[in-house]
Amino acid sequence: KRPTYRLDYINTILIFQNLQPNPIMTSSITNRSRIGRKEGRRLIAVAILSVATFLNVFYSAQTRQYFGRYLSMNLGGGECEWTAPVPFIATETKTTRTLLASYPGSGKRLCWRMLEALTGYQAGDDWDLSLNGVNPPFIKTSYPHPEGTWGWEDSMDQVIMVIRNPRYALPSYHALRHEIDYSNSWDQSFSHIDNTYTKQPPVPVWEDWRDVRFETEIDLWCWYIDFWMQDGLRRNDGFNNSFQDPHCITDLKNCRPKAILQFEKMIASDEDVMIQELDKMSAVLDASSNMDVIAEEARPCVYKKVLDNKEFYNPRRNGNGPSMEERKFTYRQLNVMKSEISNMKKKYTIDPFQDIPLAQDLVVILDEYIAELSAEYVTAFQNANSSPEDTEPGAS
Repeated sequence: KRPTYRLDYINTILIFQNLQPNPIMTSSITNRSRIGRKEGRRLIAVAILSVATFLNVFYSAQTRQYFGRYLSMNLGGGECEWTAPVPFIATETKTTRTLLASYPGSGKRLCWRMLEALTGYQAGDDWDLSLNGVNPPFIKTSYPHPEGTWGWEDSMDQVIMVIRNPRYALPSYHALRHEIDYSNSWDQSFSHIDNTYTKQPPVPVWEDWRDVRFETEIDLWCWYIDFWMQDGLRRNDGFNNSFQDPHCITDLKNCRPKAILQFEKMIASDEDVMIQELDKMSAVLDASSNMDVIAEEARPCVYKKVLDNKEFYNPRRNGNGPSMEERKFTYRQLNVMKSEISNMKKKYTIDPFQDIPLAQDLVVILDEYIAELSAEYVTAFQNANSSPEDTEPGAS
């Protein structure tokens, strides 16, 4: 539940801290015959005490973490303490804001929590289902997928892209659709928000959705990568010509990502791999204007604290329904995924991408996905053709 006092309290403090003597007001007060200087000082003292009493009443643990956040988190020697994020208070100083983009079901929620833990500020989402508004320093989106919307207008300055093997991203996306009862409206989605990240759909339900949506979703998975890697690429202007999304011209001057984060490495059991991947996120924040980030020595601790909190992301679903491995693809679908990713890999190894470091990072990731899909394809093909009862309709 969101505290109702938090914003009002913080605003009160900011207003109080910015009070400065006004020469005109001071002259007006001291010249009044009914109030002498001593009386004026007494009234000011009473006012200060009143405000101090008000602040003391509301100076809870949550508000203390706003003003002493960095000290409370970094305990020194690589130790840390996780504390809940607070709203971002915009100032006249320009702060670089970061958009977190991915295909649905690819780990944005985990990255969202990491950004909050590293900086102490609440993140938002493109539909504002979090009710954190559309002006926080971080927003997560699935745009240009139909699940996403450009709801932040021109408030974001840079992009981090998150990628996950479609073999697992698609089932994860379907799990979310299932949890919100296949909602097509904000009200319906919001009414089911407590169900998210809590259960896995039955295998028959998954298979029905998979067979209807597979070709569309694997196409959307590929397109979201092309969209961000190619600065807002849209495929068809109505005359089969590609064009640049107007948002990437007027609202976000450069839609190309500053970094690509691979979900599988963010949750890797190898701690060194996990830290190295999440340090990419921290490096983007370090290069951002007026964005304070917890000290480098405490970051691995912060990463582990977030990963250990299963309430923050997908592990909440584990054990509540069939596992991801039980929600399979047919061998033909696996072959399509492998083929599509192979074509994408080829595209980003030739001109004009071959010398771009970000494209090189993407190719390494896609190579890993191709290997994983190839191995699963062999097993699925053998199983499908080993006995009549295991063969899918029309697959032999």
